[in-house]
Amino acid sequence: MNSAISVSAQAVSRVSPFNVYTAGIKELGDRLTKGSITCREIVDIYLQQIKRHNGQLRALIHMMPEQQLVQLAAELDEERAEGKLRGPLHGIPIVLKDNIATDVELGMPTTAGSFALIGMPVKGDALLVQKLREAGAIIIGKANLSELASYKTLSAQGWSAVGGQTINVYAAHASPGSSSAGNGVAVAAGFCPASVGTDTDGSLLLPSFKAALYTLKPSAGLISQAGIVPFAPYFDSAGPMAKDVYDLAILLDVMSGQNENEEKESGAGSNAAAPKYVDSIANPSFEGYKIGVPREQWHDAHLWLRTGKSRVGEELAEAFEAAIMTMRSRGAVVTDPADIASAVDGTLWKCAEGARIKVVCADFKEYVGRYLRGLGGEGGCRSVEDIIAFNEEHADIELPPEHPDQEVLKWTKRAISVDSDEYLAAKREMQEVAGTNGLDAVFDQYDLDAIFSLAESGQHSAANMVGYPLGAVPLGITKDGVPFGAMFIGRKYSERTLLGIMSAWEATFGPRPLPPIANDSDSGRM
Repeated sequence: MNSAISVSAQAVSRVSPFNVYTAGIKELGDRLTKGSITCREIVDIYLQQIKRHNGQLRALIHMMPEQQLVQLAAELDEERAEGKLRGPLHGIPIVLKDNIATDVELGMPTTAGSFALIGMPVKGDALLVQKLREAGAIIIGKANLSELASYKTLSAQGWSAVGGQTINVYAAHASPGSSSAGNGVAVAAGFCPASVGTDTDGSLLLPSFKAALYTLKPSAGLISQAGIVPFAPYFDSAGPMAKDVYDLAILLDVMSGQNENEEKESGAGSNAAAPKYVDSIANPSFEGYKIGVPREQWHDAHLWLRTGKSRVGEELAEAFEAAIMTMRSRGAVVTDPADIASAVDGTLWKCAEGARIKVVCADFKEYVGRYLRGLGGEGGCRSVEDIIAFNEEHADIELPPEHPDQEVLKWTKRAISVDSDEYLAAKREMQEVAGTNGLDAVFDQYDLDAIFSLAESGQHSAANMVGYPLGAVPLGITKDGVPFGAMFIGRKYSERTLLGIMSAWEATFGPRPLPPIANDSDSGRM
């Protein structure tokens, strides 16, 4: 772990001008514009918060060296003083998941939480990082994650060999969520105003639910994957995690766009002429939005959606039903039920357990191999098989007694080829079952703008199988202190519609709950 994280906190002699647990990009930007604070001061405040709490929470795995951070902040302050404003991210600290490449000049490796990737430097920033840095963002640190974005084992959420176990900042006994766990905890714990994680099948949504945050997984291809350690490119996307919807929109505006090779492969054109995402949240209201509620789920733990009986719990069920009533009372046109045919007949579940797994395993083996072979350094791991062997040879650090498995990595031994007819057939099956006979059918039948559900319903997997966008919103907090949330699924490239709905949610349901450490006398307004 970078030494900048482990330095013990020094006493802060003055009161911070902002609350680290609630401040977002807009508030910090407004303060910078008014001159009531400098970028250097913002960085100092976040550094103190990180030093105070990261030793316990293990949200961050690497930090930019402190002297370098201070120098960069001073340079951005000087640019602002000279009238050279880069945009709303100018001087704003951002945390990245540690599977997103950062140039070696930033002083942080890109390891995906695995010792197997240490000593194998990336060749530069990921494209989305280039965009963030050009916009004036400061990459203050990199977040811990489920090792290899959960592709090592499914039994260690928020744990990596390099970073250790990330702790839920709301309730230490609870899971911090899926593979972007460190991102969620970093934002909720006041280490940064917002972060950028990645998602294959729930890795943005689940940590956001557990940290009472907003997130948006964009449509497949909206944000470049160049320079991100791949899991399954057919499903993968980077996305923002934040305390409010404005920050999601600003980060999407900056990060959207592919490189030339990706545009040729996907057939997508430039997004430069499209309206800004931030414009979609100017008038937050549910009025006129058409929202569907699937009641017949393909996950048997959620019979409560139709019968009221479930392992989910009364608190989640009551909050979910109350939210539906509130949206309807505020002008939303709610279709309830709006069942997904392929969920009702069981084919969605079969596809998820069959075709989806085939594509994920094939993608991981192929594209991780390509990624590893493109890294620098001498020797090192250049294939998935090399990583498996490395872990076995270094079992004391990679396969400790509390996390001895790498069963997901070993699935790739049975992986089909991405050039095989079986692979292409599996992708067609997902498109038919999750798309044509699934989400597309229910969107068209009821003329919906979005589908509303809980994470526990498993509906996010249907969206991920066809690359549709998902937005997560805070819904409540249980009696034992664990936050939970709800999600909206949109049609492909309907991010502006989802952001509009999510901004209406934020305006209607009020402030998100803060973690217990926000009540500490020496936290928050330090």
